[in-house]
Amino acid sequence: MIILNRLVVGGTAMNTLHLINALKKDYNVILVTGAKEQDELEVDYRSAFLQHVEHIRLPALVRSVNPVRDLAAFKNIKKLIKKYRPQLLQTIGAKPGFIGRVAAWQLGVPVIMHAYHGDVFHSYFNPLLSKTVIWLERFAASKSTCITTVSAKQKNELENVYQIAPAKKIVHIPIGIQVAKFFDDAGTLRHQFRQQYLLDEHEIAIGIIGRIVPVKNHELFLQIVKAFYDKQEKNTRFFIIGDGAGLRQKLEDKLRQWKIDFTYYPENKKKAFVTFTSWISNIQTAVNGLDMVVLTSRNEGTPVSLIEAQAAGKPIVSSNAGAIDEVMLRDVSGFICNSKDPSDYIHAIQQLISNPELRFQMGQSGKSFVQKKFQLSTQVAATLALYESLLSS
Repeated sequence: MIILNRLVVGGTAMNTLHLINALKKDYNVILVTGAKEQDELEVDYRSAFLQHVEHIRLPALVRSVNPVRDLAAFKNIKKLIKKYRPQLLQTIGAKPGFIGRVAAWQLGVPVIMHAYHGDVFHSYFNPLLSKTVIWLERFAASKSTCITTVSAKQKNELENVYQIAPAKKIVHIPIGIQVAKFFDDAGTLRHQFRQQYLLDEHEIAIGIIGRIVPVKNHELFLQIVKAFYDKQEKNTRFFIIGDGAGLRQKLEDKLRQWKIDFTYYPENKKKAFVTFTSWISNIQTAVNGLDMVVLTSRNEGTPVSLIEAQAAGKPIVSSNAGAIDEVMLRDVSGFICNSKDPSDYIHAIQQLISNPELRFQMGQSGKSFVQKKFQLSTQVAATLALYESLLSS
């Protein structure tokens, strides 16, 4: 049984679906997913990935803290465990990670696992709530058979910084993607994106990819946008890929205040200096259409968007958040910047704008790096081997 917080467009959900696709060949798999947020795009639950998989949707399992719904979700998960009697229960996401592991422990599930894809210990909550999260994670870890991380840095933090669990209980398995899916030698995907969003070939497209939430720091991205607008870089256009209706509207208000031309493309298909695309399910089309990808996050686990950008041969400009140093080659496949200083980003982006050869060289270095280190098949094989080892011990 795999319990995932939300089956929505993004790296964690797609990575989980690929794992399930491999698991279902040898195991009976039950996938339990919670409710999406209003501004998220759900993956088609009739997807081929989920054929021959029991998929159960729990509306009570939501991302935000809600004691009444959380208790209902806990009771529902216990009922499912009693019904299906799983030999291994795997949780992914903070909320299912806690209530799922506690329910499994109370009912004596033989193998209880949790996968950390992100980092919830700072920049998400206020200090008091962060301390509470750490305490709860320690408790859940004490009831777990094994914990996996997608970065070596996170493994070290769980063991030595936050003391969530001892080293013997934590296994690092690097995340993987379908690298070849992002290859676009004929330029077909690039043409599709640029035609859809009215991009001329000479225009430099700079994008940020992910949920529009405070921790992603889109406000900093807008400061970068303003700098290039003020410099009248007319051959430059910016794309905000993803959504988060409440905060997106605040970003739009800021652009109006600055008198910067923008559009929310799903409603107004026009050419603009800043384009909010909302969610794009075929992300390989987007990253190939862009000329570089920027990440301004205050906190990250292992940002899949940067791995995908490099797979498509695009240079990246990123904050030094989370395990960034593990997913890119500093000054080789992109630049790492001071997350609080827009001038760092502006300087790096300007270098890439003015030097097509540098963009190409960094893009090729990133593609080669990702091909060697982030193959999905390697992650899936390591995860299956871990499952089999735990089930047989």
